[in-house]
Amino acid sequence: MSARQYCDRLGGISFMTLARTIKRDPEFPHPVYFGRLRYFKVRDIEAYEHLREVKSAAKTLAANS
Repeated sequence: MSARQYCDRLGGISFMTLARTIKRDPEFPHPVYFGRLRYFKVRDIEAYEHLREVKSAAKTLAANS
């Protein structure tokens, strides 16, 4: 998936926001570079999204206990 497609998937964020998120969040998928173009592995994106869902569910359960 291209960086543009991933930015769109994340709600239309900018390339700068994407770059900051890559630096800030160690669990965030890292791109593969082909020249200056950035691409992301779909399986890495899906694994990260699943991880966020699990953490969110755990936080919700902890808050409701």
